Amino acid sequence: MVDRLRIGVNLGSDMQTRRTRPGRESIWGNRPVGTESFEDFAKTVESLKTLGVDSVRLSIGWSQIIKPQLIKPEILEVDMEAVRGYKDMLRQLKEAGIKNIILTTHHFDEPQWFDNLGGWAKEENLKYYERYAEVCAQEFGQDANIWIPINEPNIYTSMGYLAGLWPPHEKNPLKARAVYRNLAKAHNLAAEIIKKRNPNAKIACAVQMPDVRAGRYFPKAIANLIGKGYEAVNNWLFIDRVIDSIDYIGVQSYSPFYIGKPKSEQTTDMGWPLDLTGEYLENVLVKTAKRYPNKPIIITENGIADKDDLDKIRESTRVKFIKASLQGVERAIKQGANIVGYFHWTIEDNYEMDTENTPDKGRFGLFRKDYETLKREITTGGRYYSRLIRWAKSREKAQENSDVKSPKPVQLIISEEPTTSQ
Repeated sequence: MVDRLRIGVNLGSDMQTRRTRPGRESIWGNRPVGTESFEDFAKTVESLKTLGVDSVRLSIGWSQIIKPQLIKPEILEVDMEAVRGYKDMLRQLKEAGIKNIILTTHHFDEPQWFDNLGGWAKEENLKYYERYAEVCAQEFGQDANIWIPINEPNIYTSMGYLAGLWPPHEKNPLKARAVYRNLAKAHNLAAEIIKKRNPNAKIACAVQMPDVRAGRYFPKAIANLIGKGYEAVNNWLFIDRVIDSIDYIGVQSYSPFYIGKPKSEQTTDMGWPLDLTGEYLENVLVKTAKRYPNKPIIITENGIADKDDLDKIRESTRVKFIKASLQGVERAIKQGANIVGYFHWTIEDNYEMDTENTPDKGRFGLFRKDYETLKREITTGGRYYSRLIRWAKSREKAQENSDVKSPKPVQLIISEEPTTSQ
Protein backbone atom coordinates (compact mmCIF):
# COMPACT_ATOMS: atom_id res chain seq x y z
CA MET A 1 0.00 0.00 0.00
CA VAL A 2 0.92 3.60 -0.26
CA ASP A 3 -0.18 5.68 2.63
CA ARG A 4 -0.32 9.19 2.23
CA LEU A 5 1.86 10.16 -0.55
CA ARG A 6 2.68 13.71 0.37
CA ILE A 7 2.07 15.46 -2.88
CA GLY A 8 3.80 18.60 -4.04
CA VAL A 9 4.40 21.65 -1.88
CA ASN A 10 1.48 22.34 0.42
CA LEU A 11 1.90 25.99 1.33
CA GLY A 12 -1.43 26.26 3.15
CA SER A 13 -0.72 23.51 5.67
CA ASP A 14 -0.06 24.00 9.36
CA MET A 15 2.93 21.69 8.99
CA GLN A 16 4.43 23.96 6.35
CA THR A 17 3.87 26.92 8.67
CA ARG A 18 5.66 24.95 11.37
CA ARG A 19 8.65 24.42 9.09
CA THR A 20 9.00 28.04 8.09
CA ARG A 21 8.05 29.95 11.23
CA PRO A 22 10.70 32.42 12.49
CA GLY A 23 13.23 30.98 14.90
CA ARG A 24 12.86 27.40 13.75
CA GLU A 25 16.27 26.21 12.57
CA SER A 26 16.28 23.41 10.03
CA ILE A 27 18.73 21.97 7.57
CA TRP A 28 16.00 22.59 5.00
CA GLY A 29 16.05 26.31 5.78
CA ASN A 30 12.74 28.03 5.13
CA ARG A 31 12.19 26.51 1.73
CA PRO A 32 9.01 24.50 1.29
CA VAL A 33 9.75 20.82 0.86
CA GLY A 34 7.93 17.70 -0.22
CA THR A 35 8.87 14.14 -1.01
CA GLU A 36 6.50 13.77 -3.91
CA SER A 37 4.70 15.74 -6.59
CA PHE A 38 1.75 15.04 -8.83
CA GLU A 39 4.10 15.02 -11.82
CA ASP A 40 6.57 12.68 -10.09
CA PHE A 41 3.98 10.14 -8.97
CA ALA A 42 4.61 7.82 -11.93
CA LYS A 43 7.98 6.94 -10.37
CA THR A 44 6.25 5.87 -7.17
CA VAL A 45 3.91 3.70 -9.23
CA GLU A 46 7.00 2.01 -10.71
CA SER A 47 8.22 1.35 -7.16
CA LEU A 48 4.89 -0.30 -6.40
CA LYS A 49 5.21 -2.49 -9.47
CA THR A 50 8.70 -3.53 -8.42
CA LEU A 51 7.40 -4.63 -5.05
CA GLY A 52 4.39 -6.40 -6.57
CA VAL A 53 1.78 -4.93 -4.22
CA ASP A 54 -1.85 -4.79 -5.28
CA SER A 55 -3.21 -2.52 -2.54
CA VAL A 56 -2.42 1.06 -1.60
CA ARG A 57 -3.24 3.45 1.20
CA LEU A 58 -3.21 7.07 0.12
CA SER A 59 -3.90 10.24 2.09
CA ILE A 60 -5.56 13.36 0.74
CA GLY A 61 -4.25 16.79 1.77
CA TRP A 62 -7.11 18.84 3.23
CA SER A 63 -5.25 22.13 2.75
CA GLN A 64 -4.76 21.29 -0.92
CA ILE A 65 -8.44 20.55 -1.57
CA ILE A 66 -10.12 23.39 0.36
CA LYS A 67 -8.48 26.82 0.11
CA PRO A 68 -9.41 30.42 0.94
CA GLN A 69 -9.95 32.78 -1.96
CA LEU A 70 -7.06 35.15 -2.61
CA ILE A 71 -9.27 38.23 -2.75
CA LYS A 72 -11.72 37.21 -0.01
CA PRO A 73 -9.91 34.78 2.32
CA GLU A 74 -13.06 34.33 4.38
CA ILE A 75 -14.58 32.49 1.41
CA LEU A 76 -13.41 28.88 1.06
CA GLU A 77 -13.43 27.09 -2.27
CA VAL A 78 -12.50 23.73 -3.75
CA ASP A 79 -9.22 23.66 -5.66
CA MET A 80 -10.25 21.60 -8.68
CA GLU A 81 -6.68 21.45 -9.95
CA ALA A 82 -5.69 19.55 -6.81
CA VAL A 83 -8.77 17.33 -7.17
CA ARG A 84 -7.74 16.48 -10.72
CA GLY A 85 -4.20 15.77 -9.51
CA TYR A 86 -5.43 13.22 -7.00
CA LYS A 87 -7.81 11.70 -9.54
CA ASP A 88 -4.91 11.24 -11.93
CA MET A 89 -2.95 9.49 -9.19
CA LEU A 90 -5.86 7.14 -8.56
CA ARG A 91 -6.11 6.47 -12.29
CA GLN A 92 -2.41 5.59 -12.45
CA LEU A 93 -2.77 3.22 -9.53
CA LYS A 94 -5.66 1.36 -11.13
CA GLU A 95 -3.87 1.14 -14.47
CA ALA A 96 -0.91 -0.36 -12.61
CA GLY A 97 -3.09 -3.18 -11.29
CA ILE A 98 -3.77 -1.80 -7.82
CA LYS A 99 -7.02 -3.48 -6.78
CA ASN A 100 -7.60 -2.04 -3.33
CA ILE A 101 -7.27 1.61 -2.34
CA ILE A 102 -7.63 2.95 1.18
CA LEU A 103 -8.10 6.72 1.37
CA THR A 104 -7.27 8.72 4.49
CA THR A 105 -8.73 12.21 4.77
CA HIS A 106 -6.66 13.51 7.72
CA HIS A 107 -3.08 12.39 8.41
CA PHE A 108 -1.86 14.94 10.97
CA ASP A 109 -1.63 18.02 8.73
CA GLU A 110 -4.51 20.41 8.15
CA PRO A 111 -5.12 23.91 6.75
CA GLN A 112 -3.50 26.77 8.64
CA TRP A 113 -6.74 28.71 8.35
CA PHE A 114 -8.49 25.89 10.26
CA ASP A 115 -5.95 26.14 13.08
CA ASN A 116 -6.40 29.91 13.12
CA LEU A 117 -10.12 29.37 13.81
CA GLY A 118 -9.36 27.21 16.84
CA GLY A 119 -9.06 23.88 15.05
CA TRP A 120 -10.46 20.72 16.60
CA ALA A 121 -10.76 22.29 20.05
CA LYS A 122 -14.02 23.97 18.93
CA GLU A 123 -16.94 21.74 18.06
CA GLU A 124 -18.42 24.39 15.76
CA ASN A 125 -15.40 23.93 13.48
CA LEU A 126 -16.51 20.43 12.56
CA LYS A 127 -18.56 22.00 9.78
CA TYR A 128 -15.34 22.77 7.89
CA TYR A 129 -14.15 19.19 8.02
CA GLU A 130 -17.66 18.03 7.12
CA ARG A 131 -17.51 20.10 3.92
CA TYR A 132 -14.10 18.66 3.08
CA ALA A 133 -15.34 15.10 3.69
CA GLU A 134 -18.27 15.74 1.35
CA VAL A 135 -15.89 16.83 -1.41
CA CYS A 136 -13.70 13.75 -0.89
CA ALA A 137 -16.68 11.39 -0.95
CA GLN A 138 -18.05 13.03 -4.09
CA GLU A 139 -14.79 13.25 -6.03
CA PHE A 140 -12.93 10.11 -4.92
CA GLY A 141 -15.64 7.80 -3.62
CA GLN A 142 -15.76 5.65 -6.74
CA ASP A 143 -12.05 4.83 -6.38
CA ALA A 144 -11.78 3.93 -2.69
CA ASN A 145 -12.53 0.52 -1.20
CA ILE A 146 -11.94 1.57 2.40
CA TRP A 147 -11.81 4.99 4.09
CA ILE A 148 -9.89 6.07 7.18
CA PRO A 149 -11.31 9.47 8.19
CA ILE A 150 -8.75 10.32 10.92
CA ASN A 151 -5.28 8.79 11.20
CA GLU A 152 -3.89 8.21 14.70
CA PRO A 153 -6.11 10.65 16.61
CA ASN A 154 -4.35 9.63 19.83
CA ILE A 155 -0.92 10.65 18.52
CA TYR A 156 -2.23 13.85 16.91
CA THR A 157 -3.87 14.92 20.18
CA SER A 158 -0.99 14.05 22.48
CA MET A 159 1.71 15.61 20.29
CA GLY A 160 -0.22 18.77 19.44
CA TYR A 161 -2.13 19.48 22.65
CA LEU A 162 -0.22 17.74 25.47
CA ALA A 163 3.45 17.60 24.47
CA GLY A 164 3.24 20.75 22.34
CA LEU A 165 5.66 19.37 19.75
CA TRP A 166 3.32 19.54 16.74
CA PRO A 167 0.90 22.27 15.64
CA PRO A 168 -0.75 24.03 17.30
CA HIS A 169 2.04 23.55 19.90
CA GLU A 170 -0.12 23.62 23.01
CA LYS A 171 0.13 21.93 26.41
CA ASN A 172 -3.48 22.05 27.52
CA PRO A 173 -5.14 18.88 28.89
CA LEU A 174 -8.62 20.44 28.76
CA LYS A 175 -8.22 21.31 25.09
CA ALA A 176 -6.74 17.88 24.44
CA ARG A 177 -9.85 16.27 25.87
CA ALA A 178 -12.10 18.38 23.64
CA VAL A 179 -9.94 17.68 20.58
CA TYR A 180 -10.02 13.92 21.14
CA ARG A 181 -13.79 14.01 21.50
CA ASN A 182 -14.26 16.16 18.39
CA LEU A 183 -11.98 13.96 16.29
CA ALA A 184 -14.27 11.03 17.05
CA LYS A 185 -17.27 13.14 16.05
CA ALA A 186 -15.47 14.09 12.84
CA HIS A 187 -14.79 10.42 12.09
CA ASN A 188 -18.46 9.55 12.56
CA LEU A 189 -19.54 12.50 10.41
CA ALA A 190 -17.24 11.41 7.59
CA ALA A 191 -18.39 7.80 7.83
CA GLU A 192 -22.02 8.90 7.51
CA ILE A 193 -21.25 11.14 4.53
CA ILE A 194 -19.22 8.47 2.74
CA LYS A 195 -21.76 5.68 3.27
CA LYS A 196 -24.64 7.92 2.24
CA ARG A 197 -22.96 8.49 -1.11
CA ASN A 198 -21.72 4.90 -1.44
CA PRO A 199 -23.51 2.35 0.77
CA ASN A 200 -20.92 -0.30 -0.13
CA ALA A 201 -17.99 1.75 1.14
CA LYS A 202 -16.09 0.37 4.13
CA ILE A 203 -14.80 2.46 7.04
CA ALA A 204 -11.80 1.84 9.28
CA CYS A 205 -10.15 3.66 12.15
CA ALA A 206 -6.36 3.83 12.54
CA VAL A 207 -5.03 3.98 16.10
CA GLN A 208 -1.40 3.85 17.26
CA MET A 209 -1.04 0.98 19.76
CA PRO A 210 2.32 0.25 21.42
CA ASP A 211 2.77 -2.91 23.47
CA VAL A 212 2.92 -1.68 27.09
CA ARG A 213 5.46 -3.57 29.22
CA ALA A 214 7.14 -3.38 32.61
CA GLY A 215 10.61 -1.91 32.35
CA ARG A 216 13.78 -3.19 33.98
CA TYR A 217 13.43 -3.42 37.78
CA PHE A 218 9.88 -1.99 37.60
CA PRO A 219 7.28 -4.02 39.57
CA LYS A 220 5.26 -5.97 37.02
CA ALA A 221 1.98 -5.75 38.95
CA ILE A 222 2.16 -1.96 39.13
CA ALA A 223 3.20 -1.74 35.47
CA ASN A 224 0.18 -3.83 34.51
CA LEU A 225 -2.15 -1.44 36.34
CA ILE A 226 -0.56 1.59 34.70
CA GLY A 227 -0.63 -0.19 31.35
CA LYS A 228 -4.34 -0.93 31.58
CA GLY A 229 -5.07 2.72 32.33
CA TYR A 230 -2.88 3.85 29.46
CA GLU A 231 -4.50 1.41 27.03
CA ALA A 232 -7.99 2.48 28.12
CA VAL A 233 -7.29 6.01 26.89
CA ASN A 234 -4.68 5.52 24.17
CA ASN A 235 -5.88 2.30 22.54
CA TRP A 236 -9.58 1.89 23.24
CA LEU A 237 -11.28 5.23 23.95
CA PHE A 238 -11.37 6.46 20.35
CA ILE A 239 -12.39 3.06 18.98
CA ASP A 240 -15.22 2.81 21.51
CA ARG A 241 -16.52 6.19 20.33
CA VAL A 242 -16.56 5.20 16.64
CA ILE A 243 -17.24 1.47 16.92
CA ASP A 244 -20.71 1.66 15.35
CA SER A 245 -19.40 3.40 12.23
CA ILE A 246 -16.43 1.16 11.41
CA ASP A 247 -16.12 -2.08 9.48
CA TYR A 248 -12.44 -2.63 10.33
CA ILE A 249 -10.11 -1.76 13.18
CA GLY A 250 -6.81 -0.35 11.95
CA VAL A 251 -3.91 -1.22 14.24
CA GLN A 252 -0.68 0.78 13.91
CA SER A 253 2.24 -0.49 15.95
CA TYR A 254 6.03 -0.18 15.76
CA SER A 255 7.55 -1.09 19.11
CA PRO A 256 7.04 -1.85 22.79
CA PHE A 257 6.42 0.93 25.30
CA TYR A 258 8.21 0.37 28.60
CA ILE A 259 7.05 1.71 31.93
CA GLY A 260 10.42 2.42 33.45
CA LYS A 261 13.80 1.67 31.89
CA PRO A 262 13.65 -0.50 28.72
CA LYS A 263 14.95 -4.03 29.22
CA SER A 264 17.07 -3.82 26.08
CA GLU A 265 19.44 -1.11 24.89
CA GLN A 266 18.59 -1.85 21.24
CA THR A 267 16.67 0.92 19.50
CA THR A 268 15.60 1.89 16.00
CA ASP A 269 17.04 4.97 14.29
CA MET A 270 14.12 6.92 15.77
CA GLY A 271 15.23 5.91 19.27
CA TRP A 272 12.27 3.57 19.80
CA PRO A 273 12.77 0.23 21.60
CA LEU A 274 13.57 -2.50 19.08
CA ASP A 275 11.76 -5.85 19.30
CA LEU A 276 13.03 -8.47 16.84
CA THR A 277 10.73 -11.20 18.19
CA GLY A 278 7.42 -9.81 16.88
CA GLU A 279 5.95 -10.19 20.36
CA TYR A 280 5.05 -6.49 20.55
CA LEU A 281 2.73 -6.79 17.54
CA GLU A 282 1.36 -10.18 18.55
CA ASN A 283 0.33 -8.86 21.98
CA VAL A 284 -1.40 -5.78 20.58
CA LEU A 285 -3.30 -7.79 17.96
CA VAL A 286 -4.48 -10.43 20.43
CA LYS A 287 -5.68 -7.78 22.92
CA THR A 288 -7.53 -5.89 20.17
CA ALA A 289 -9.17 -9.05 18.82
CA LYS A 290 -10.37 -10.07 22.28
CA ARG A 291 -11.84 -6.64 23.00
CA TYR A 292 -13.55 -6.32 19.60
CA PRO A 293 -14.25 -9.91 18.48
CA ASN A 294 -16.73 -8.88 15.79
CA LYS A 295 -14.44 -6.48 13.93
CA PRO A 296 -11.76 -7.71 11.50
CA ILE A 297 -8.34 -6.12 11.91
CA ILE A 298 -6.11 -4.45 9.33
CA ILE A 299 -2.55 -3.62 10.31
CA THR A 300 -2.59 -0.19 8.71
CA GLU A 301 1.00 0.75 9.66
CA ASN A 302 4.03 -1.24 10.76
CA GLY A 303 7.67 -0.60 9.94
CA ILE A 304 11.11 0.48 11.08
CA ALA A 305 13.51 3.36 10.48
CA ASP A 306 16.77 1.83 9.20
CA LYS A 307 19.21 4.16 7.47
CA ASP A 308 21.73 1.35 6.87
CA ASP A 309 19.37 -0.82 4.81
CA LEU A 310 21.19 -0.60 1.47
CA ASP A 311 23.57 -3.57 1.80
CA LYS A 312 22.52 -6.04 -0.89
CA ILE A 313 24.23 -9.01 0.79
CA ARG A 314 23.72 -8.99 4.54
CA GLU A 315 20.40 -9.42 6.31
CA SER A 316 19.53 -5.89 7.42
CA THR A 317 17.75 -4.89 10.61
CA ARG A 318 14.72 -4.06 8.47
CA VAL A 319 14.62 -7.59 7.06
CA LYS A 320 14.85 -9.06 10.56
CA PHE A 321 12.11 -6.70 11.74
CA ILE A 322 9.75 -7.61 8.89
CA LYS A 323 10.30 -11.34 9.47
CA ALA A 324 9.73 -11.05 13.20
CA SER A 325 6.67 -8.80 12.88
CA LEU A 326 4.95 -11.11 10.39
CA GLN A 327 5.72 -14.07 12.62
CA GLY A 328 3.98 -12.14 15.39
CA VAL A 329 1.00 -11.65 13.07
CA GLU A 330 0.93 -15.38 12.35
CA ARG A 331 0.95 -16.24 16.05
CA ALA A 332 -1.89 -13.78 16.67
CA ILE A 333 -3.95 -15.42 13.92
CA LYS A 334 -3.40 -18.83 15.53
CA GLN A 335 -4.80 -17.35 18.74
CA GLY A 336 -7.99 -16.33 16.96
CA ALA A 337 -7.29 -12.79 15.75
CA ASN A 338 -9.17 -12.06 12.50
CA ILE A 339 -6.44 -10.20 10.59
CA VAL A 340 -7.26 -9.43 6.97
CA GLY A 341 -4.47 -7.10 5.84
CA TYR A 342 -0.95 -5.84 6.53
CA PHE A 343 0.43 -2.45 5.45
CA HIS A 344 4.15 -1.85 5.78
CA TRP A 345 5.28 1.70 6.47
CA THR A 346 6.51 2.85 4.02
CA ILE A 347 7.18 2.44 0.32
CA GLU A 348 9.63 5.36 0.00
CA ASP A 349 11.39 7.59 2.50
CA ASN A 350 9.32 10.56 3.60
CA TYR A 351 9.90 13.58 5.81
CA GLU A 352 9.31 12.12 9.24
CA MET A 353 8.08 14.36 12.04
CA ASP A 354 10.76 16.04 14.17
CA THR A 355 13.70 14.87 12.05
CA GLU A 356 14.33 18.10 10.12
CA ASN A 357 17.93 18.30 11.28
CA THR A 358 18.57 14.55 11.21
CA PRO A 359 16.54 13.25 8.25
CA ASP A 360 18.40 9.91 8.17
CA LYS A 361 16.77 9.05 11.51
CA GLY A 362 13.40 8.71 9.80
CA ARG A 363 14.17 6.46 6.83
CA PHE A 364 11.23 4.05 6.93
CA GLY A 365 11.15 3.45 3.17
CA LEU A 366 11.47 0.13 1.38
CA PHE A 367 12.96 2.43 -1.25
CA ARG A 368 15.69 4.89 -0.25
CA LYS A 369 14.91 8.37 -1.53
CA ASP A 370 17.43 11.13 -2.08
CA TYR A 371 15.77 14.18 -0.50
CA GLU A 372 17.35 16.56 -3.01
CA THR A 373 16.98 14.70 -6.31
CA LEU A 374 14.07 12.41 -5.27
CA LYS A 375 15.91 9.50 -6.90
CA ARG A 376 14.79 6.10 -5.58
CA GLU A 377 16.87 3.01 -4.79
CA ILE A 378 15.39 -0.22 -3.46
CA THR A 379 16.67 -1.31 -0.04
CA THR A 380 17.57 -4.78 1.17
CA GLY A 381 14.28 -4.78 3.07
CA GLY A 382 12.45 -3.81 -0.12
CA ARG A 383 13.98 -6.74 -2.00
CA TYR A 384 13.01 -9.11 0.78
CA TYR A 385 9.48 -7.74 0.93
CA SER A 386 9.09 -8.13 -2.83
CA ARG A 387 10.20 -11.78 -2.63
CA LEU A 388 7.76 -12.32 0.22
CA ILE A 389 4.89 -10.95 -1.86
CA ARG A 390 5.78 -13.13 -4.84
CA TRP A 391 5.91 -16.17 -2.57
CA ALA A 392 2.52 -15.36 -1.05
CA LYS A 393 0.93 -14.89 -4.47
CA SER A 394 2.38 -18.13 -5.85
CA ARG A 395 1.22 -20.01 -2.76
CA GLU A 396 -2.27 -18.60 -3.07
CA LYS A 397 -2.40 -19.49 -6.77
CA ALA A 398 -1.27 -23.04 -6.03
CA GLN A 399 -3.99 -23.39 -3.41
CA GLU A 400 -6.61 -22.22 -5.88
CA ASN A 401 -5.61 -25.09 -8.18
CA SER A 402 -5.53 -27.65 -5.39
CA ASP A 403 -8.27 -29.78 -3.90
CA VAL A 404 -6.70 -29.32 -0.47
CA LYS A 405 -7.49 -25.87 0.85
CA SER A 406 -5.41 -24.28 3.59
CA PRO A 407 -5.66 -20.79 5.09
CA LYS A 408 -4.55 -18.02 2.75
CA PRO A 409 -1.48 -16.02 3.76
CA VAL A 410 -2.27 -12.62 5.21
CA GLN A 411 -2.77 -10.21 2.34
CA LEU A 412 0.45 -8.26 2.02
CA ILE A 413 0.09 -4.59 1.40
CA ILE A 414 2.38 -1.65 1.72
CA SER A 415 1.76 1.68 3.37
CA GLU A 416 3.47 4.88 2.46
CA GLU A 417 3.66 7.97 4.55
CA PRO A 418 2.87 10.95 3.28
CA THR A 419 0.72 14.50 1.73
CA THR A 420 2.88 17.38 1.16
CA SER A 421 3.27 19.51 3.98
CA GLN A 422 5.68 18.03 6.39
